Amino acid sequence: PEGNYSLRAYTTAMYGLSHDFFFKKDIFIASPVKAENKAYKHSVAQRFRSNDEVLPPLSAEWKNDTLRVTRNSRDTLPQYLLIHTRGIVQYLEEWKWDTKTLLFPKQNFSSGVLQVVLLDNNYSPLGQKMLPCVNDDHAHLNFLVENKDNLLQIKFILTDNHNKNISGNFSVSVTDDNLTLIDTTKNIRDYLLFHSDFVTDETWKRYNIPQIIKGKMDKLPGFIEWGQAVSGKVKNIGNKKAVPDAQVNILSLQTMYATSTTTDKNGIFSFNGMDFPDKTEFVVQAYKAKGKNNVALTIDEDNFPTVDSIDWPVRIDSTIIEQAKQYNRMYDNIKTIQLAEVVIKGKKTKKPANPYAAMADISFDSEKISNLNATCVHELLRRIAGLQVIGDNVIIRGASSIYGKSFAAIAVDGVILESMNEDGTATSQFDLDVIDLFNVERVDIFKSGNSVIWGARGGNGVISFTTKKGNFDYSKIEEVRYNTKVIKPLGYVLPAKFSQQAHSPLIYWNPNVNTDETGETSIAFSIPATKGYYSVIVQGVTNDGLIIYKAGEIVCKDL
Repeated sequence: PEGNYSLRAYTTAMYGLSHDFFFKKDIFIASPVKAENKAYKHSVAQRFRSNDEVLPPLSAEWKNDTLRVTRNSRDTLPQYLLIHTRGIVQYLEEWKWDTKTLLFPKQNFSSGVLQVVLLDNNYSPLGQKMLPCVNDDHAHLNFLVENKDNLLQIKFILTDNHNKNISGNFSVSVTDDNLTLIDTTKNIRDYLLFHSDFVTDETWKRYNIPQIIKGKMDKLPGFIEWGQAVSGKVKNIGNKKAVPDAQVNILSLQTMYATSTTTDKNGIFSFNGMDFPDKTEFVVQAYKAKGKNNVALTIDEDNFPTVDSIDWPVRIDSTIIEQAKQYNRMYDNIKTIQLAEVVIKGKKTKKPANPYAAMADISFDSEKISNLNATCVHELLRRIAGLQVIGDNVIIRGASSIYGKSFAAIAVDGVILESMNEDGTATSQFDLDVIDLFNVERVDIFKSGNSVIWGARGGNGVISFTTKKGNFDYSKIEEVRYNTKVIKPLGYVLPAKFSQQAHSPLIYWNPNVNTDETGETSIAFSIPATKGYYSVIVQGVTNDGLIIYKAGEIVCKDL
């Protein structure tokens, strides 16, 4: 819907910091059919405004690629001049009292915002100035265009400022100038080098270098992430005390991931360095020593900073409004197209093997289950060779002699549904027939070392049922399972593959283009029906941290 939107990006290490340090992008989505949007003319002029700490004793300006810094104070006490860019100190020396002006070549500094600070002998600021500095210290990207077989192929060549080929990663977008114009005043280079150093009305507040010089440095309140993680705590059910050295297992059928860990002395555990897409389901189970499950498992919830209210006026460039209206007028008559009926036939594909099938000793898929002609789970298990069914309990012959005739564990969709007696033997806590046989997709039997993925409880073997929809109703089990959690933590979003649409201003988009070791790569896309001028925008970062930005234009004419 039309309105104001805000995009924020941050890491866990930034928790507790002011939200001014987060990346934030305010976005207005406009509807071409609404005319009440108040247009404004966007100014591309760079504004640099110092804050209240700027005092008369210091002045600084550029003169013919030379930084000229003048001290107006006549104080003969020791004073120091500090110059830094993005927190990187590039000059810090005592300023001799008999020298009024200092000169610095521009090439001595990195691109970005220079903070020039005059300090007293206690390293307290007397005055400061900020100036933009633009040097040739970014990556250089050239591209060659070839029209071949109704395809436009663009070859990219990436080099540093010494013309040496380098590797990098960047995004590429190609748009039709006939349908839209791209705002090239807002890009990765200007944000990282200039805008990111201002946090409030383009006022400097990001770095407190004088405080750092005095040894007073703030520590990040959060922790540095090494990947996605699942963490929590294990406590006793009765006295709520932490359980040290408890075994915690985690399993996901979707990602074929299974591992285990133990809690520390405070009952805390963490699975770190994980990698999973959003909506991935995990089963987490905790056990005491000897496999006892009379513990309470809690999982840490995803934590997000509070959301600031978005209070800024609706503003949009008048050119964008006119372009949107023109696009709407041009293609209003082709919004609905009646298509002829199409019949598509194909063979049913088998589901990919899951980790149970790969590690189980015996497996039965839905076809094999059907061939056994069983009407319930009890009957099914009795017809499987190597299983002995005693009431609602099952013994797997050859599972593990050290456990004698202890009963096998029963699991449904990755969750073990039974516990153990004090003597270490298993006991069934439910009627097996609550499992609807017609809803069972497969049965996997573990009787050897592969049952280790189930933890200590898997020592007597495991019979695992996977349902067709993965929606088994655990409320049918009378026992409240404090030691088991089924979670779907927030994961990464799989990127949608770009598909070129007719009459769309966006001709090509790829957010993840990588060059090889020679600094070269290429893309190709179909030539659109509308010939003319196309804008190419490339933005990214090299492996060495240099900024990649290129705005160019290509021409496609009728052959």
